[in-house]
Formats: sequence, C-alpha cells, structure tokens
Amino acid sequence: MWDDIRRQAKNIKFWLVLLTDIFLLVAAHLVAYLARFDGRLAPDLWHTIRTVLPWLLAGKVIVFFWFDLYRGMWRYTGVVDFLNILKASVVVTLATVCAIVYLNRFEGFSRSVFLLDGVFTFLFISGHRVLIRLSYQKISAGLARKKNVAHQPGRGKKLLIIGAGDAGEKVAREIFDNIALPYQIVGFLDDDRTKQGKRIHGIPILSITAHLPEVLAKVAVDEILIAMPSATRDQMGRIVELCRTSGVPYKTVPGLGEIINDKVSIKAIRDVSYKDLLGRPAVRLELERIGEILHGKTVLVSGAGGSIGSELCRQILKFSPRLLVLWDASEEKLYQLEMEILHEHGFTRYVAILGHVQDQEILSGVFAHYRPEIVFHAAAYKHVPMIETNPWEGVYNNIFATRRLIRASVEHGVERFILVSTDKAVRPTNVM
Repeated sequence: MWDDIRRQAKNIKFWLVLLTDIFLLVAAHLVAYLARFDGRLAPDLWHTIRTVLPWLLAGKVIVFFWFDLYRGMWRYTGVVDFLNILKASVVVTLATVCAIVYLNRFEGFSRSVFLLDGVFTFLFISGHRVLIRLSYQKISAGLARKKNVAHQPGRGKKLLIIGAGDAGEKVAREIFDNIALPYQIVGFLDDDRTKQGKRIHGIPILSITAHLPEVLAKVAVDEILIAMPSATRDQMGRIVELCRTSGVPYKTVPGLGEIINDKVSIKAIRDVSYKDLLGRPAVRLELERIGEILHGKTVLVSGAGGSIGSELCRQILKFSPRLLVLWDASEEKLYQLEMEILHEHGFTRYVAILGHVQDQEILSGVFAHYRPEIVFHAAAYKHVPMIETNPWEGVYNNIFATRRLIRASVEHGVERFILVSTDKAVRPTNVM
C-alpha cells in the first residue's frame, strides 16, 4: 500500500481527487450532525466535531487506501467501484463506533450521527466518482464532435442496433466512450414490447425487429448491428433474412460461446457467418486424418457437377489425390467443373465421366478401369417439389442407383464409401 501511495504521490490528479475526497468527508460529517440536530449545532457539538474529525478523517483515508479506492480509473467507474466504496464506508462506520464505545461508551456522542455519517460518506464519495466519469464522457463527446467536423468528414456512420439488451447497451456505451469509433447510433430495435418507446443512453428504441423495413424507410441507416448473442437459430435466421433483404450492410457481435467473461467489445463485431445460423457449435474437421485418407488415392465423386458434389471436389483437391474421377449426368455442369479444376486450381490428375449412375454398363466400366479407392456418392435428386411430381424417378435414382453403386464398390474392393445427403432419411416427411 505504501509503495502505491509513493507512486501516486507524483500524480497531480491523485492529489486533486484526494483533497476533494477530504473536503467531502468533512462535509459528510457536518451534514450528519445537521441532519441529526435539525440544522442547529450548539457550541459543545462544535467542540465534539473538532475533537473527533481529524481522527475520523485519518481513519477514512487509510481505509479508502486499504480498499484501493485511489487505484481505479474513475472515468470507467462501475458497480465494482461502488461496492468498494460501500464496503469502505461500512468498515469506517463500524470501526468508529467500536472505538468510541471502547474509549468512553458513547458518552457525549450521538450514535445516529455516525450511522448518518457512513451513509453520507458513501453518497458523497460515490457522487464524486460519478461526476468524474460524466465529465470525461462529456469531454470525449465534445472532442469527438470537433474531430468529426474538422478532420473526419466520413466519420459518423449511422448505426442501427438490433437488440436492446445487455450486449446492445455495452456496444453503445463503448461507442460513446471511444472517440475513435466511426459510428453514430440512430436507434435500437427489440422484440420486447415493454421496451418500446424507452431509451438507452438517450437513444430511442424505435420498434420491433419485424418492422425493420418500415424503420429503414423513415431513418437513414448506413449499417445494422445484430447485438443478440443469446438468439436462437430461428431468431438469428429471421433477423439475418430481414437484414439481407433490406440491402443495408449488417454485422453481428459474437455468440455466447465466443464471449469471454460476459464482455462484449466493439472490436469483436464481425460479419454474420454460417455459425450464427447453426444454433449449435460448428463441427471441427480433423484435417490430418482426412488427409491420410485421401492423399495419393483414387477418389470417385458421383454427382460431381451438383452443388454438393462440386464443393466436395474442391475440398478433395486440397489433399492431393492421385486421381479424381468426376462423374455426372449433366454435360454443362461437368464441363464447368472441369474448367474450374483445370484453370483455377491447376489440377490435372482428373478424368470426367459423362453418364448416369443407373447405367450398369458405364458403372462396371468405370470401376473396372479406374479402380477407385474412395467413393463419394452425391448423385441424388434433392428438389422436393420436382420429385413429388415424379416419384418413381426419385426412387429409381436415389434408391436403386445407390444400391448398384454400393454393390460395385463392394465387388471392386473400395476402401471407403461415403453416402452424402442422408439427412432426409432420418425423419422423412415426403418421398425424398
């Protein structure tokens, strides 16, 4: 503690705060007497005050140092600081009462004065800290406005925050406190109807999220921030769709799993990713093990030209297979994939097979000639309305063709057969 006092003694701000606190502690004691005796102090009371006050001030300052009340940065005063002030005030009050009882059993002293003194000490010292923080915020806001006009004409991007909870409030507070952040908050949206019409740091809660298009028609917004780290997958999906259709750029704060110690920072704001819409932790791939399986192997991908099959091929390329067999029934899609693999990825160890998996002759020829070691089967119909109209074609392709491919894989000693798109088989709701 003494080392800390010697270090801070070189700081003029420390002395200003300490002298102000001493003045407020004297005022707290006097106000306690005035409150107890209805504003009239007899000469004997003044004598008691002069006798006790020096010892009381010394005790309070020592306890305040003990509770580290002069180590905090008061521009960031928060709940923890107020709790420390409260504990220090209680300790001082109890210590004073015990000392007076021990010395003269409260003869000539009013018990209630010292209880009131503790209350006023907490109020006055806390109020001093609050004023310091408000002063810093006002100065920062003035500097921000001045800097914005004079040096940063592009500053002041109009920001709409979706979520008027703790995360939204913390982001707003950080924007107000940091003059370097290029944002001007124009309002909040929140689905809690009890919050409608209220304000956070003076910023209005404009409406519910479903009314985003109407709000954007009335308020100029340059960017939307989704500040709802606890949102469910369905909630996040609905909000993202509203933001996407609005045409306004949008970002989000991290989910609860990414937030450390429940702290939300403006630095953590990022674009919305697929992870925000999953509603569960993303699956982490064991890339080393996948590489051991695919590297130097002949890999066949059926349905290679489709959305899933083509992406599978792109990922497989990263593991340097000996040969990649691209098989699809669509000439156009197969050609596009072939050109991408050749010209964009520079991969030449591939062969493109045009044909249907249902064709037993092609099937047998491909397996006999290329001897695939790994098979990814992605050649399945997936558009529900189309297959509901043509159910037998769906059965023939998705069931019988798959059966033939599995048989061929077994007959030719394929090491691994991966069937893609089995999710619909778990809880089927239609012919798919």
